[in-house]
Amino acid sequence: MDNKKLTKREQKAAAFRDRKKKKPSLDEEKAVPEQDVVDQPDAQNESGDSSFKQAQKKRKADQDGDGQQKKRKRGTRGVKARERQQQQKSRYILFVGNLAKDVGKEDLSKFLAEQVDGEVEVRLGTVKGTNESKGYAFAEFKNNDCFMKCLQLDGQKFASRKLNIQLTAGGGGKTAARTEKIKERNDTLKSKLLKSSKNSRGGAEEGYEE
Repeated sequence: MDNKKLTKREQKAAAFRDRKKKKPSLDEEKAVPEQDVVDQPDAQNESGDSSFKQAQKKRKADQDGDGQQKKRKRGTRGVKARERQQQQKSRYILFVGNLAKDVGKEDLSKFLAEQVDGEVEVRLGTVKGTNESKGYAFAEFKNNDCFMKCLQLDGQKFASRKLNIQLTAGGGGKTAARTEKIKERNDTLKSKLLKSSKNSRGGAEEGYEE
């Protein structure tokens, strides 16, 4: 064995040769299989997409619910409007005139209720700002039977005066059209009453307003 002492330069050269021997070749590096890399789904993105879809579904459900609720409200309003119209058509109101000035609402209500054997609501015409009677009232009945019985009281005495009981028309005012409408209704009804009963009396020709 050569025991000759190596110089520093020779030592570096020997060390370089040793490293080169230990280093794998390029082919050897390629021969080592690389670890397969599997792309992992972005959990954060998936979570975000899911939340967005859920929010969309919730908004759509809320909109559908609001739409159904609005439809129900519109339907309810329509039903109530029809009910009000039906109630207005079915109201039984008569004009009661030629009342004595000292006749009060309670007096007339009691008299009419006894005559028709039913409930009656009286609205007495009074001077604005006072309780002074204008000599007329409007009587409203629950059904047609009481309404017809009261109509036949036209001309009957009450508090020393003959009652003037007439049909009335909805609305207000003293227009010629409204007055004529009331007159026609009274004339038609009087004709029917005369045919159905010999004791029926016809009312005055003039119409009145409520």
